[in-house]
Amino acid sequence: MKTYEYVLQVDNWSSKKFLILSDFLLDGKNDVRKLANLQMVLLNKRRQKESYDAIIILGNLVSSTNILRFEPYVVENLLVFMEFLGRMAPTFIAYGNHDISFCLDKTPQDNISQ
Repeated sequence: MKTYEYVLQVDNWSSKKFLILSDFLLDGKNDVRKLANLQMVLLNKRRQKESYDAIIILGNLVSSTNILRFEPYVVENLLVFMEFLGRMAPTFIAYGNHDISFCLDKTPQDNISQ
């Protein structure tokens, strides 16, 4: 396992505002609506002059890493959403147990037929 540490150098913590997100658990095309809904909420906050000093994602973006292998639509939308967050504020991601789950070397159809 690799671990990374990033220290935010901040002079006055009490004046900083963080957005903390976790557990999107994307599992297919229908779940991409979660990202679109969250993006709309954040766009409304931005229109209201709401801003963040950093965005922290606490993991479990996907239900299983297999979704990233077999659903390009989910991958594309997740990347667009992450780019959106990165434009809002520096964004940091900690991977959760679902994000690093074991990927089978088989297609979903192979798994069903067993």
